[in-house]
Amino acid sequence: MRSRLADRLVASPPVSKSYAQRALIAASLAHGYSKVSYWEPLPEDVLVMIKALRRMGIEVSRGHVKGSEPKVPGGVIDVKGSGTSLR
Repeated sequence: MRSRLADRLVASPPVSKSYAQRALIAASLAHGYSKVSYWEPLPEDVLVMIKALRRMGIEVSRGHVKGSEPKVPGGVIDVKGSGTSLR
């Protein structure tokens, strides 16, 4: 049974690249579409997270994320020096 809250959850955390990355992860695991707002230009760590999610088959485009079951990618995902992405 789905919760109605899950259909309409809005959070406004303070600006933080780690929070933005965590929001992207949560949105990628949710069912359906989510909108994640972040600032421009995107920090390198957030770009690395978006690229990693895309490699796992998650659709991410201009702050819109289509959540789905992540797929195991072939090869290595380079997260550069992004600690949040690595964890």
